[in-house]
Amino acid sequence: MGGLGRREPAPYGDLDLILVHDELADITAVADEVWYPIWDSGLRLDHSVRTVEQSVRVAQADAIAALGLLDVRRIAGDQELADRLRHALATTWRSKARRLLPLLREERIRRGKLAGDTAYLVEPDLKEGRGGTRDVLVLQALAAAQLSDQPSPAVEAAYGTLLDVRDALHRTSKRRTDVLVRQEQIPVMRELGLQSEDDLLRSVSGAARTIAFATAAGWRGVESELGSRRGAGTGSSGRGKPVRSPLLDGVVAHEGEVTLARGVDPSDDAVLPLRIAVAAAESGLAISPATMAVLVDRHQPLPDPWPRPARSWFVRLLAAGRGIVDVFEAFDQSGLLCEYLPEWKRIRALPQRHPAHLYTVDRHLVETAAVAAELTRRVRRPDLLLIGALLHDIGKGGRHDHCLEGAEIAGSVTRRMGLEIAEIATVTMMVDQHLLLPHTALRRDPSDPATIRLIANRIGDRLDHLGLLHALAEADARATGPGVWSPWRAHVIADLVGHVTAALSPDVPTTTRPAKVPESVDQWKGSALRVGMRPDLDGFEVVVNAADQTGLLSQIAGVLALHQLEIRHATVSTVNGHVRDIFSVRPLFGRPPEPSLLAADLRSSIAGTLHVAERLIARERAYFRASRVVQPTEVIWYDGAATQATVVEVRADDRAGLLYRLTSVFEEAGVDVISARVETFGADAIDVFYLPTQATLSGQVRRRLSQMLQTAADRP
Repeated sequence: MGGLGRREPAPYGDLDLILVHDELADITAVADEVWYPIWDSGLRLDHSVRTVEQSVRVAQADAIAALGLLDVRRIAGDQELADRLRHALATTWRSKARRLLPLLREERIRRGKLAGDTAYLVEPDLKEGRGGTRDVLVLQALAAAQLSDQPSPAVEAAYGTLLDVRDALHRTSKRRTDVLVRQEQIPVMRELGLQSEDDLLRSVSGAARTIAFATAAGWRGVESELGSRRGAGTGSSGRGKPVRSPLLDGVVAHEGEVTLARGVDPSDDAVLPLRIAVAAAESGLAISPATMAVLVDRHQPLPDPWPRPARSWFVRLLAAGRGIVDVFEAFDQSGLLCEYLPEWKRIRALPQRHPAHLYTVDRHLVETAAVAAELTRRVRRPDLLLIGALLHDIGKGGRHDHCLEGAEIAGSVTRRMGLEIAEIATVTMMVDQHLLLPHTALRRDPSDPATIRLIANRIGDRLDHLGLLHALAEADARATGPGVWSPWRAHVIADLVGHVTAALSPDVPTTTRPAKVPESVDQWKGSALRVGMRPDLDGFEVVVNAADQTGLLSQIAGVLALHQLEIRHATVSTVNGHVRDIFSVRPLFGRPPEPSLLAADLRSSIAGTLHVAERLIARERAYFRASRVVQPTEVIWYDGAATQATVVEVRADDRAGLLYRLTSVFEEAGVDVISARVETFGADAIDVFYLPTQATLSGQVRRRLSQMLQTAADRP
């Protein structure tokens, strides 16, 4: 059985042998005659003695044992008995697959968690890791159960690569081991005739990625097949008919995978691949292989610089947290990732040399971005935190300081993404200085004025830059390996940040200015409510002109949410009793409604005949938005940030109807909103409201409003 049965035994592996008999009375004596000479030779032996019926019972009860029994090969003895054994085992595997495969997958998940990802580890497990040789045996078992095709030639070649490395590891270490530890990498590299350790690990990583990707697709196919046999699997109705559930515009969930909606052509929409990536990351579903193949063949390349929608969707992808790991791998396997980010090639599967690092450079960057998605409430520009986290080590693999090289590369990447000059400067600062806080905190006195001045100079005396570097330092450390972000490390960095914060000017929101009054005041003034709409770079711009009244902003936000219009940006202003509110919106599906319909619904809402709250609750229940790591809503009050107003900033998860719920709080509390500025960065919304100072001076009022705002934003 095992490797010997497959004619691929490891140099220092066990011999897996089974002695099969037909109820022989003296089988013990026969077995002793077979086993003892092998033991005496010094070979490692994993042996058993069974009848055909006993072997079948083992295969029925133990999924891992059944996997090994699929590889039986006769060495000597009765050919008819060997054929009967193989036939019985194959029949048992096919007939018991529905019960055995979930057990096999559970065991593979358990072992994969212990061994980690073969493709990304600096010391990979060639056998038991995710993407290791064991997964190829699983793919062969799925084919034996007639639930999938045989592994592809690419998978077979990858399997051969890992076997070659394993054999070289055994020969050079002269022992049985499947973990390619650091001290064995140079001997193995030489044994295989490679030029460097990096070449060795990149070879292992590439092979393991191919295997892991095929294994994931294989398991999804099995789930779909078994589900269809039951008549109601994932993505199916109770009658067994597949259901296509909309996720985003042009993207649906179908039979447990993310696919294109009917009639959608990728060549018509350059941003479509990014929307598919977001849908997959947020839903936790894999992208259908057929859909990915269509994207590769028919996608429209992004222009240089990227249009604003592309940048917006890319940031939202990064904000999905852990969901981006599989999506980045899918885009990497297809080649699309390096098309969007050509600089990724330099760090793809690049090993880390610092002993604290667990992952290859590319996986470390993705892990850092995933952790950063948990920290976005701490910064005013979550989009720049996420981009900086993804690029902070992009300079590794060169000949010079990776921070300096990385800053230069990050500048090129962000310019191509279409960021503004100031935003590019912030990201390049983050990449250049991403080690500043941890290195300084561990080596310098945080209370020393010279230390504080050093940090302040490096960040341009900007408190928002300090916050970005602090969050990046935590994300970087947590993504490096177990125990790197310790309570002590967190404390010393926070202590340094506290001293620098005290020395810098307070960070306040950008002042919101009232909208400019048109040359013809009559176009604005008047009691009649008017709604206009025009195309915008990231969707459409909705302009509402009306006489000011209590709760108007809340009603407008509610109506926009009812019509499935995501508010990306908004500027709300009141001049001489008249409002001019401008909303940059993006339809969730299809095209936006006519302005006349928005105006009619808004009038009905104001009149009380359209119950926005009830309708919106029903809409939210039907609206799909995957859960990300829960971050509590932050409510921050600023005094002196504006003349004749108190400023409150709400940082929350961007969800359907968020602005409606927040503005309803002010309406319920009887507090007018003088003006507002709404910004959406990926999956985060930062809404700034200007309130009458006299109405919000009391600490009790602020505490009550803060609690109400947090409750409204965090409501499921």
